[in-house]
Amino acid sequence: HDPRSVQIQANSIKVRYSRGGKYNWHDATHQNLEQAITLNQYFKNQYVNLYAAKLIVMTGLDEISVDGVLPSTFTGTEFLTEVAASNRLYVGYGNPILRCGKSENIDKALTAPLFQKLIPSGLDRRRMDRIASRKGMLRDWVDVIGNKFLIFRGRGGSGKTILMLQLAWRAYDERGGRTLFLTYNHALMADIRRTLALMKVPSTVTDGGIKVESVMSLIWFFLINFNLFKNHEHEKFSEKYASACADASDLIKEGALTPNDAADFVKNNQEKFDFDFVMADEGQDWPVDEIEILKFLFSTRKLVVVDGIDQLVRGGRTTWTRGILPDDQRTIQLRRCLRMKMNLGLFANAVATEAGMPWSIEPNDEGGGGRIILLKQPITKHPDLLSSLAEQGEKNGNRAIDFLFCVPPNNVITTNNSRSSKLGKELELMGHAVWDGTSEKIRRDFPRGLDTYRIVQYASCRGLEGWTVILESMDAFWEERFYHAQIEWN
Repeated sequence: HDPRSVQIQANSIKVRYSRGGKYNWHDATHQNLEQAITLNQYFKNQYVNLYAAKLIVMTGLDEISVDGVLPSTFTGTEFLTEVAASNRLYVGYGNPILRCGKSENIDKALTAPLFQKLIPSGLDRRRMDRIASRKGMLRDWVDVIGNKFLIFRGRGGSGKTILMLQLAWRAYDERGGRTLFLTYNHALMADIRRTLALMKVPSTVTDGGIKVESVMSLIWFFLINFNLFKNHEHEKFSEKYASACADASDLIKEGALTPNDAADFVKNNQEKFDFDFVMADEGQDWPVDEIEILKFLFSTRKLVVVDGIDQLVRGGRTTWTRGILPDDQRTIQLRRCLRMKMNLGLFANAVATEAGMPWSIEPNDEGGGGRIILLKQPITKHPDLLSSLAEQGEKNGNRAIDFLFCVPPNNVITTNNSRSSKLGKELELMGHAVWDGTSEKIRRDFPRGLDTYRIVQYASCRGLEGWTVILESMDAFWEERFYHAQIEWN
């Protein structure tokens, strides 16, 4: 930012930005603090004990006199001086010491996945091209977002998630818009973040772009700030979440929380809540109270929702259109299967017919081929087949990262309060690198190495893609779902 776009208030810096033709001021000092907190949390998740020091560099200013802030050019001495001015120092042997951690922890940090260079695989490139492509998009869909509440309805594999990312990309590329993409699926969240990182799409208030966030994380922050949930009760979050959401929904309906409260809240938390568009993935079974909170925080004209029709995981079918006039909403039906090769789509239809299920998709005639191999033993008992599939993938420009392994709940084990999959351990013993998405800590960050196999539970595979997909112990998963379905029916 140049001097005309910078305000200095006491020891705080605000910068002016423009998005969608509107000018606003953003607190860069607060953003810098949030960055340090986020980085500290990241290292904690990586089991690295470090303290991240905060610092701001104003590349558009020739000089500035604020603690912890540097102009466009500076010396090493000036750098260390400003770091020391706004971060904690230790006193040792009578001298002040700036120390962010032990040497071994600093070495661990520098080799953490965060600092590994991201290289796209063949499947990554195809996905990036699809997001940036205009193919399959209608101009009036782009014109609708921001003006009407928009719903995309379709069965699994109809390309709903990619379509939303296409819209978000167009909003950023053409309007400089900022989109919030919400999902409850942490494995999908990591996957999308990886793709956006490869595309170098920003996610900040000043630059626009696309931010991918967990639904519960966003609403938890809202509940904390309105004193509907105590910060120190974080360990009880899962058991109290639903009741806290219900309390918030009641306050909104009763008028105790007003639109002015929402506007002030968004203004005071721009990095988390200042968005031009908000997209809700897998909206078909969102709890009603979550929907009410989202509508309270964001205009329904900003909302785009994906409806998976029969993909119910979190609960019963819900509705988003309550209170929205017919002229202020639009629903678009997606019937064609885009994710699966044609043979796989035909196979899925045949299984549904044999099972007597009222389910079908329109196979993708542009994606020919596709085959299914049935094994009576785990894939780790067939190392030659796994090697053969990997070689075939590489011939098509793909790598290990383009494999997707799905495991049932009985394949997940807990050791020292840390979850992992049996399959992941077996693949590691075979010498393979693994990103084990069954681990809550692991799936907070996306995989970075091309020679890394991805593993998720079946319940987390929605929206994910793989050139080769390994369905481990599918019979066990089928039996587990059948058991739960019987309980629900009874």
